[in-house]
Amino acid sequence: MVNDVTKFDGRILTDVYQAEHFLTREQEQLTIDFYVKWRIVNLRLYFETTGGSEDVANARLRETIRDSIKTVVTQRTLQQVVTADVRNSPMP
Repeated sequence: MVNDVTKFDGRILTDVYQAEHFLTREQEQLTIDFYVKWRIVNLRLYFETTGGSEDVANARLRETIRDSIKTVVTQRTLQQVVTADVRNSPMP
């Protein structure tokens, strides 16, 4: 018998994060704000890893995205970060 029913949003969720400071390869400081759009694909895995908490999921996503941005920015110069052709091409 089920006592509690928890509903999960099947729509695409959006979370906006505060701006973070990153240093480029040439030690120029950049302030980058970012957002993430995500949705639950595997409900069982989502519930097992987050306890069903959207806040926990957002915190995990924030750290993952932040680390990825940091990795990319620290490998590039300021010019490379802001130039569209370099952003669209793969890293060497």
